[in-house]
Amino acid sequence: MRTAAVLALPALAAGCQTYAQHQAALVPHSTALLTDGQPLDQLAQIGLGASSIADPVAPTAGSPNVGDAVPGTQLRGELALRVNKYASLWVAAEQGLAATAHPVTTSQPPINNGDVIGGGGGLSVYIPTSNPDFKIALSTELILWNVPWVQYTTCIQNCDVPGFTYSEKNADIEPTLAFDITPSYRFGALTVFGGITLRNQPTVEEKDITIDPDGPNVEAGPYNITLHAGVDYDIAREIKLMLAVQQTITSDPIQYGPAIAFMARLPFGGARNN
Repeated sequence: MRTAAVLALPALAAGCQTYAQHQAALVPHSTALLTDGQPLDQLAQIGLGASSIADPVAPTAGSPNVGDAVPGTQLRGELALRVNKYASLWVAAEQGLAATAHPVTTSQPPINNGDVIGGGGGLSVYIPTSNPDFKIALSTELILWNVPWVQYTTCIQNCDVPGFTYSEKNADIEPTLAFDITPSYRFGALTVFGGITLRNQPTVEEKDITIDPDGPNVEAGPYNITLHAGVDYDIAREIKLMLAVQQTITSDPIQYGPAIAFMARLPFGGARNN
């Protein structure tokens, strides 16, 4: 999009039609990777919850010309499988609810063509220490997101119909790739943990000038750092409840406030010895 804006400058003198484009995209909420840092106790577990329950503080633009809207509530479901006492795999799906979205600027166009939905999977490796209750989890996760967008295109120079505007709605597929390190300590049924996640933030520019109008260039975006900490409680070895607080400490392209995550996980498949 920046290239198109540069090319438009000599085109003004050449008599080409020039267009202003105004756009927005509903992008996934930047979240930590939801691990408690401990290996699975059984062969598998299924989990339901939210990687972001709500935003106490609405996200704002952290960089210029940002056209992003961010869901405050982002639901998550997952199925994890224990590989061995040192590793586990999982598949996951997330859904950021458009009804809870915050536009990061007041000037961007409204977007109302569905939720941002993603699916993918990940891997955790658990590093043992001299204390069997203290583990360090190294994790990675790849999610492919269906990112809805809206765009308004207006002819502003050398127009057959000056001021003519048309709109489009569609979605792009963008990935988020996360890397996480989470140390944790287990006190019987209670686990406390804290960690750091590196994850890219999909984004789109809000405004652009071009001689060749096309759909918005939704990008995978820059990497951000999110700190997280929380507790996981195992109720009678039947259900595990996780509550975590998280804060993205970088702000390109979005400045986040704190967020809360919650997961309920049901282990199954028979006990496995560590």
